[in-house]
Amino acid sequence: MENIIIRAPKIEDKAHFLQAMQQSQLLHYPWIKAPLTVEEYDDYLLRSQQPNQKSFFVCNQSHDI
Repeated sequence: MENIIIRAPKIEDKAHFLQAMQQSQLLHYPWIKAPLTVEEYDDYLLRSQQPNQKSFFVCNQSHDI
């Protein structure tokens, strides 16, 4: 069984995260609207750093989301 890492999103995750969100749009619809553009990810990252809202990524040991 592989260990997982739970961590906060980072700016360096942008490209990989956006690629993953593009590929999983049908999975998320209609429950959430995931960030799909660079601007939306930047906004998402800023919101995740607010004291009243937190976001976390679940990653494998290679730190892949």
